[in-house]
Amino acid sequence: MNIGILPRIVARVQKEYRYFRTADERAAKTRLQRVYLPLMLSIISFPLRICLAGLLLTLLTLLKPFVLVRFGRLHCYSMGGFNTPQEIYLCERDAGLHPKRSFDVFYHYDYPFFNRALVRRVKPKDAACNQQLDIMIKRTFRIFEFSRHLDDLIRLFPRASLAFTVEPPKSEDTRGLLDLFPLHFTFTSAEEQKGRAGLMEMGIEPGSKFICFHARDGAWLPTSRPRYTSLYGEWNRSVHRNASIENYLLAADQLTELGYYAIRMGKFVEKPLNSTNPKVLDYATDFQSDLMDLFLSAHCDFFIGQNSGIIGLPMVFRRPIAFVNIHPLSEICTCTNRPNIFIPKLLYSVVKGRLLTFREILEFGLSDFNPNHPKGKELQDSLGLELLENTPEEITEVAMEMHQRLNGQFESSKEDDELQSRFLSIIGSYPDKVRLLFERHPCHRIGTRFLARHPELVD
Repeated sequence: MNIGILPRIVARVQKEYRYFRTADERAAKTRLQRVYLPLMLSIISFPLRICLAGLLLTLLTLLKPFVLVRFGRLHCYSMGGFNTPQEIYLCERDAGLHPKRSFDVFYHYDYPFFNRALVRRVKPKDAACNQQLDIMIKRTFRIFEFSRHLDDLIRLFPRASLAFTVEPPKSEDTRGLLDLFPLHFTFTSAEEQKGRAGLMEMGIEPGSKFICFHARDGAWLPTSRPRYTSLYGEWNRSVHRNASIENYLLAADQLTELGYYAIRMGKFVEKPLNSTNPKVLDYATDFQSDLMDLFLSAHCDFFIGQNSGIIGLPMVFRRPIAFVNIHPLSEICTCTNRPNIFIPKLLYSVVKGRLLTFREILEFGLSDFNPNHPKGKELQDSLGLELLENTPEEITEVAMEMHQRLNGQFESSKEDDELQSRFLSIIGSYPDKVRLLFERHPCHRIGTRFLARHPELVD
């Protein structure tokens, strides 16, 4: 036995013992039902499952010269796992990146340790974060829920199962496939009609220009998936990824002066939008529906948002995106599709008395900075790090740049182009820090005015 395993087992047993000594009867009973009973059944059934897995792998191997049957998971419980990975998979098929003779079968998937922590557990097929997206995926994918059990069997042999599983792509489009292939998810005429009716309900006449904007506030997870807190504690809301919706209002107001409506997106939000501008609409609070989440994302002139799950919707529907508050820096790999632009959150070091440059962020190992992680906390303490959101002025500038670019009004100076080149040179020097194919580096475009404000970042 690995010498490191025994202490972990002892620590786990001690933790469980302390828990059952202090837990009330209901909590202890629930833990037995959700954790230990399934574990016991899994151990008892293991010999039978191994035999069935061997038979299934033999059958699939015999079929392989004629048809390659593969099983894939649809990570339906979160928006980020349920939108772009599916569209990128379809683009990969178009690009010939999957075996031509494969017969891919999918099923809805929810991490068991996520599901068992919920107040009310749901079956994976009922856990879809957006019902309209689920409808569209069902129109496009071959879905057979029973294949979950077959997939579980072959995964008992991890190496052998690789040939018969479809691992979902990452949410970022590292190859730029969204720029090369057409959209796969489309609305029916009835859905289009409902979408136009939804716009009218919001007071937006058909044909009007509108942009969408969104700030992650951490409200979605605990609201959509309330946790059994007495057993499992609160969800980790990753506060460092959040942003203040108020910082978007200056941009929203200025865009309405250019003839746009500005629509605040989100399914569950922490607080209503505080705006008196009649063309700035708090859709998330007053009008939200699963159909309109997709319809607005698919028909907006452009989208302002950060690297959170909902940003995958405009990506899927090939709408321009002005990314703001990108964090951590490695997440700029999600921002490469044309004509997207981005600006990241900044890291200020109290110890150094200034902002960290991009090169320092990459060299210090802060490209995946997470203050909740022990290593991230250590770096935060040693450098006195403060994470700074983008200001209203910075967000407004990148929004105006997107508007100008889309309308052929944007012009950059020689100095602007030089700053962009320096940024790309720095990013290209750290391929292990930013998950991006080398040929995609030129597709990164950081906000022009942002770099002009902070030229020291590319020193």
